[in-house]
Amino acid sequence: MKRRLFISVVAFAILVVPLAAGASHLDLNDANDASGPLDVQEVGVWGNSPPRWRIFTYNGWSSAQLWDQGYITIYFDTYGPLQGKGSRYDYYALLSSNGRRMQGLLFRDFKSRSDVRIGTLRTRKPGRRTVTVRVPVKSKMEIGGARAVYKWYVKTISNGTGCGHVCMDRVPDDGGVAEPLQPVP
Repeated sequence: MKRRLFISVVAFAILVVPLAAGASHLDLNDANDASGPLDVQEVGVWGNSPPRWRIFTYNGWSSAQLWDQGYITIYFDTYGPLQGKGSRYDYYALLSSNGRRMQGLLFRDFKSRSDVRIGTLRTRKPGRRTVTVRVPVKSKMEIGGARAVYKWYVKTISNGTGCGHVCMDRVPDDGGVAEPLQPVP
């Protein structure tokens, strides 16, 4: 009996404690405030090498339904000042469907010239209302100065079923979320 309890406690410590150590904030919840399939209910971020985003929507959708009709973007401010003049989002992850599955691309968003594709992103659709993506922030993005955090926000755009026009959602509704570059203990 004591041995089983000991093994259970050790297994819990090995499996759960590292996951909690990589968490930096609570999940963001968003109101049911947009039409169409990509009305975001919750965005979660976990891990740090590389961090993963989970976007959970109010409505179910398939990769086939989103093909050429729906996009999810995560914008990143990694370089400029955190506030004030010059603050802008320097990179974005674009999640889209190829008709069969979700795919992700990472771009550098230059202010005065065309965007540049940095690479592909590991993207999964584990459920009818969920998509996840790993974004290699520290290895693929330039981090400015002595920044300890970067900012991000999620924006969805769809023009298919449930949208008489273009439907958009943004999480958070204003501003960005400050995410630490290092895990918070």
